[in-house]
Amino acid sequence: MKIRNLMTIGLMMAGLAAMAQAQSYYGGGYYAPGRYAERDRRFGERREIGRDLRVREDLVRRIETDRRAVEHERWEARNSPWFAAGHEYRELRAAQDRLDNDIRELRAIDRDVNHDFNEYGRDRFRDRW
Repeated sequence: MKIRNLMTIGLMMAGLAAMAQAQSYYGGGYYAPGRYAERDRRFGERREIGRDLRVREDLVRRIETDRRAVEHERWEARNSPWFAAGHEYRELRAAQDRLDNDIRELRAIDRDVNHDFNEYGRDRFRDRW
């Protein structure tokens, strides 16, 4: 089999995997309206924030794991021999980038959860506010 055909099959599989992951993330089939479509007033029903809360809990666990990984890589960078310093530094930068991305994603989820709770919570708990 030619390498061109193998590369084409590999790219097609990667595309299909990305589409499947996007469908599971946005919660629907091919014609799902998208994650933020429920915010539109036309739909008129309260958006469930349970999914965002579960995603937030997973992110918090992942951030804690990333923090431990960064601390471990810092220890390895400090205690490694001179000839391994470049490799340890690259591993430290990769762990730090993962941590930064997860923190950024957590802030976005927190913003979504707070927005949804403030938008729908006032209507639901008007007598308490």
